[in-house]
Amino acid sequence: MNKSLLILASLCLSTIVFCQPSANVDSANIWHDRAEYFFDSGIFDSATYYITKAEEAYEALELWEKQAVCLNKISNAYWSRRNLDDALTAAQKCLELSENHLSKYHLEKINALGNIGVVHFFRGDYEIAEESILSAINLFELGKHPQSEVNADLYNNLGLVYLRTGKWDDAITYFKKSDYTKRQFRTSYTNEMIGTINNIGGVYWNMKNYEEALKYFLRGKDLRENLIGPDHPSNAYSHNNIGFLYADMGKPEKGIIHLLKAAEIRKKSLGDKHPLLASSYARIGEAYIQMDQLNEALQNFQYSFVANDPNFENSSWDSNPVINEYIDPVVFLKALRLKGNTLLRLYEQDSLETNLHLALSTFVSADTLIDNMRNSHIRQRDKRRVSGYAANTYLGAIITSKKLLDITRDEKYMDKAFYFSEKSRSATLANSLLESQAKVQANLPEKIKKFESELRIDQSKLRSRLYSEKDSIKQLDIQQKLSMTNSRIDSLTQKLEENYPLYFSLKYSKTNLSIQDIKNRLTNNQALIEYYSTPDLEEIYVFLVAKDKSELFVVTDNNIKETISDFRQCLSDFDEALEKPNESKSKFIQSSSQLFKTLFSKVIEELSPEISQVIVSSNGELASFPMELLLKSTPSEDEKYSNMDYLLNSYSVSYTNSASILFQDFSKKESSNNSVLAVAPTYPLIDSTNNLYVNLRSEFRDQLNPLKWNAGEVQQITKILDGKQLTNSTATEKLFKQDAPNYKILHLAMHAFVDHNDPMLSHLVFTPDQDSIEDGMLHIHELINLNLSADLAVLSACNTGIGKIEIGEGPMSLGTAFSYAGCPSTLVSHWAVDDNSTSELMALFYDGLSNGLSKDEALRQAKLEFLKKGDELRSHPAFWGGFVVIGNSSPIAIGKIPLYGYILIVAFSLLVLFFFVKRRFS
Repeated sequence: MNKSLLILASLCLSTIVFCQPSANVDSANIWHDRAEYFFDSGIFDSATYYITKAEEAYEALELWEKQAVCLNKISNAYWSRRNLDDALTAAQKCLELSENHLSKYHLEKINALGNIGVVHFFRGDYEIAEESILSAINLFELGKHPQSEVNADLYNNLGLVYLRTGKWDDAITYFKKSDYTKRQFRTSYTNEMIGTINNIGGVYWNMKNYEEALKYFLRGKDLRENLIGPDHPSNAYSHNNIGFLYADMGKPEKGIIHLLKAAEIRKKSLGDKHPLLASSYARIGEAYIQMDQLNEALQNFQYSFVANDPNFENSSWDSNPVINEYIDPVVFLKALRLKGNTLLRLYEQDSLETNLHLALSTFVSADTLIDNMRNSHIRQRDKRRVSGYAANTYLGAIITSKKLLDITRDEKYMDKAFYFSEKSRSATLANSLLESQAKVQANLPEKIKKFESELRIDQSKLRSRLYSEKDSIKQLDIQQKLSMTNSRIDSLTQKLEENYPLYFSLKYSKTNLSIQDIKNRLTNNQALIEYYSTPDLEEIYVFLVAKDKSELFVVTDNNIKETISDFRQCLSDFDEALEKPNESKSKFIQSSSQLFKTLFSKVIEELSPEISQVIVSSNGELASFPMELLLKSTPSEDEKYSNMDYLLNSYSVSYTNSASILFQDFSKKESSNNSVLAVAPTYPLIDSTNNLYVNLRSEFRDQLNPLKWNAGEVQQITKILDGKQLTNSTATEKLFKQDAPNYKILHLAMHAFVDHNDPMLSHLVFTPDQDSIEDGMLHIHELINLNLSADLAVLSACNTGIGKIEIGEGPMSLGTAFSYAGCPSTLVSHWAVDDNSTSELMALFYDGLSNGLSKDEALRQAKLEFLKKGDELRSHPAFWGGFVVIGNSSPIAIGKIPLYGYILIVAFSLLVLFFFVKRRFS
């Protein structure tokens, strides 16, 4: 009997089935087959109804495998319609059932993990999605299952995750693996296989290889039309991709034909409310922007809102939806950003102020959505990815606010611009600090905090083992354990938010401060300078905030990117400084003077004479160099470095990820020890056959060879300030982790390595410890999970302030990792540092700290003192200028009593003696 006859028979038996008082195998099977019929027909509501009845029946009969099959189909049906909560519930139930009743490598367990990955993919939780799908693939391979649709679909879905996260090579690899696998057991292409072909085209599109992308898209379109006809819903994908690709190629008139066809197909097949239809309208709007038909663009963005919001029906583009309910937040945010920028562009044409006000209102709605998106994610990496989506939104909002400020002269628009500038930087770090604070203030039970701490320690250890393990079978086993640990952490996080309302409220409270808030927190001698640069650096918005004033102005410099590149090169290229001293000096003078003229000349005009301390907050490439090295005037090329007029000569300069983070009190526990923990590892001579260490020079701290001066450095520091040394064999990762939470200052004089591809692999290198489970490399992923109470972390190593730039978040550096771990201030380097010079500079810095100077002033005095003592070569800023203070620069009450302390003690003693003598002789 063929399938259609079987389904017909099952429909005829419906009366008998419904009359039965309890479930049995036959009725469960009939419900299952009926659901299959409706799935095949595309009638998902009926299909879900019957598959749910079948699942309940199989559960009652304890037919676990059949129940697992139903649960996976339920999950699949729900996520197909973007009902993600119910989809996740079904998949997690299936996973739990599989753990309890099915074999370790059962296909339904693998399918459940795959469905969990798909749900998180649609939520934008790409890290969890990748982890779940990889876990499913690992189980499939360990179970030695024959090649099938199961692993082919897993390969395709993992490719989609990599496509969304910009890992193009990995995406193509897995799409092609999916295609190859399916062709092993398929004699002709299926609709799903054609989807994989389109996905490969999508990767080439994102790589800007338009010719190759178009070849795949057109091939997919032709295959689909031959297989399922031109009006099948799946053809909308092909038309959408081809249309947007043509628009990207500068052919919007050609592209819009395909985009309109995609929208027509989707509306007919999916109805008026669906995220794919919303995406089509947003893309049509983009094409109209290219054609300079702005009203048509705005109309389509409005259609996108209507399709993406179950309760919004207003198609007039002079209104915005309330950010409450939406189906696909990424598409929603894109449409809001495009609408705001289109209104801004329309204002340039018609000069109607109402368009600016509507643009600002649209960006405010987008900001609310961004907060919702960030708060909906569990993992830090996914939260940081939201910042990438948000970057262009905040740029448009700042430009709009500045234009309204110029028109109205109303200071509230400066506040708006500053608000958006602050929202554009380090939001994930602010969220992390809030979360840590919330755990303290909400008085979570110690048992829960201890349990979470243990889970995160296990997580870090498993990650480190995974990075270092070479055996592929062992890697799969570690990956499985890591996936389970991550799931337990995610589950605990969700339960904390559900069961502790105060914790939830504190965790998601607002962190941004207004300009007036900043003024109230600044002292009379302080000024905040906040730079917001467009991605191409064509315009730089400069906020100047002091106790008695606030200004916002725009500066431009067509050659600033090249100037920054020259400036960084002459500072970090020691070879050029040694071999071509005149050329190096000339480049330094020209680039430094020009950058000062662009970035500071107007600021200096506005600063009052009382200002001696400057706090800098910047984004993008402007955060890649120390601004105190800029020259206020252009010296002659025979001028000595020590005599040049640096910004450093006039101001102490510190830096901050954001002013709102700097000036808020993220309370934490006090360290139990008021002194310094100073660490100086020993590095054995490296075998040159080890390719990790070939061609490394021994004079710099970015090269893993023995350091000559780091041990002496920590000895000097612990003489200046009372503290503990970890040197030679005691300078291990294990002992540092054990002692670090108990000290006010952490000083690490060692090697550091920066991984620009995967920031989590950047690490500090300790003395190897053969008896420890630690590997001697303290990675960023471990640092973030440390619970530190130090006021200052001094990373006396190379490149500790640089890392992979994450749009909207800044560099994910070793210094940033200490901020996540709870250190309110760090001292970090912008380039590879000379071992001997660094040792001298650090001793001078701690002299200043011990005398009660603020951290930035102590570093300033150390640099100036170093300049006085150095010869012409070592006076080159490459040797002394790379270190900066980030975060709270206040003095630290530690170590020996500062000079003013002695004065107070002597004064108090004299006063006591005076009264004693007076009383004695009266």
